[in-house]
Amino acid sequence: MPPWCLYGDCIKPTNWRASEVANQLALSESRFLHLFSIELGIAWRPYLLWRRMICAIQALINGNSATDAAHLAGFSDSAHLSRTFRNNFGMTIRQAHTLFKKVS
Repeated sequence: MPPWCLYGDCIKPTNWRASEVANQLALSESRFLHLFSIELGIAWRPYLLWRRMICAIQALINGNSATDAAHLAGFSDSAHLSRTFRNNFGMTIRQAHTLFKKVS
């Protein structure tokens, strides 16, 4: 999968639990979360949400419906994606989809 899900197909991260990542790095979960926040300036959970939003946007650009984009990015349904999208970007998915079509 390409970095940041900006090109090609994008799927939700399936093994991105902080405990699993910390274990792979030979760190405790609390130490990993602390270092992650310090080094990247964002906490783990908001970072994962941001990654999922990028995946959903890429799915929309690739022509998927909002429902399919929601499921590909790990949201429970399109309403959950829509609420999160509006909270993060200040526009509806339909408005964003119109923008994507104009840019393409």
